[in-house]
Amino acid sequence: MIIQCGKCGTKYRFDEAQIDGGGAWVRCSRCRDVFFQENPSETGEARVSSERGAASAKDMKTGALQAEIPESPLEETGAEKESGLSTQKKILAVAAVLLIVAVGLFFWFLPQTGKRMLESVPGWSVVAGSLGIEKSKHAAEGGIDFLDVRESFIKNWLIGDIMVIHGTAVNRYSHPVSKIHVKAKLLDAQGRSIGETESYCGNFFSDDDLAKMTKKEITEKIAASPGRDIPSSGVALAGKVPFVLVFMNPPKNAVEYIVEMVSAASKETK
Repeated sequence: MIIQCGKCGTKYRFDEAQIDGGGAWVRCSRCRDVFFQENPSETGEARVSSERGAASAKDMKTGALQAEIPESPLEETGAEKESGLSTQKKILAVAAVLLIVAVGLFFWFLPQTGKRMLESVPGWSVVAGSLGIEKSKHAAEGGIDFLDVRESFIKNWLIGDIMVIHGTAVNRYSHPVSKIHVKAKLLDAQGRSIGETESYCGNFFSDDDLAKMTKKEITEKIAASPGRDIPSSGVALAGKVPFVLVFMNPPKNAVEYIVEMVSAASKETK
């Protein structure tokens, strides 16, 4: 006959001849739990009588053990194994789907943050290049790329908080360009634009300058002609020029930002 431990669930083949009367107290060889095993060949009345007697014996003396289960637990049946593996596969599949959805939502709502995270992974540029995803839309069609984009915050005692976005514009056109005009947008948690600022590449602010300048001085410098501090005329193919974008007292609910090209004047080589 096959019996099963009620505590750990282990199944055993057990010699029915070892059970006298209505049943016997047996010990599981795996978890050492003691339980009463009924005699399947006994009638109902005889079994109840034997159970009462056996229960009384156990209450009076725990040593009234009648049989030790041999240490040979049955193997799980094929159906049980298949059922267990199927459940594990389902759990793993659901977890994988949830992970993919979570990653997709993160990159959907926070694209710039996701891009910077990927770029910070060692060897990402090599992998991205081999997969053909390193080049941006501008790089594929000719345009302006942005590298080393990062943000910082400065306390200006006249204005308040200032958010500064630094970066480098790279010419991907096949010809030189000038007057590279860039724009930054601040986004809320729903991806809506809640603030914008523009500037020309080559107009540079240091953190020390921004900490001391008035709002008027910052505004005037932002509106100044391009290349005021760093030459930005005739930027050749793959040429680079830095840019600085400034938000004075940025909205508190801003969680993300994006940088875009507004325009670039073509300057064909002769």
